[in-house]
Amino acid sequence: MERTIKVRKKTIPELLKGIGVGNSLHVSLKAYPKMAIVMECSRQNKAAGCTPFNRKYETSTQIKSGYITIYQRY
Repeated sequence: MERTIKVRKKTIPELLKGIGVGNSLHVSLKAYPKMAIVMECSRQNKAAGCTPFNRKYETSTQIKSGYITIYQRY
């Protein structure tokens, strides 16, 4: 399931908890800073004990223009 966030209502860790396995979330770059999302995904992956090639959270800016997409793999 894909969702889109345009307005800042939650903190970044709350966004990550609400994604769900196999889903993605498009977050507006006007509402949330890109590097803050990337750093929080990195923190969550490190806390989960993920290896560099098998991360729980992935990000991409190539899917939708003006948005960063967050995936939860497992």
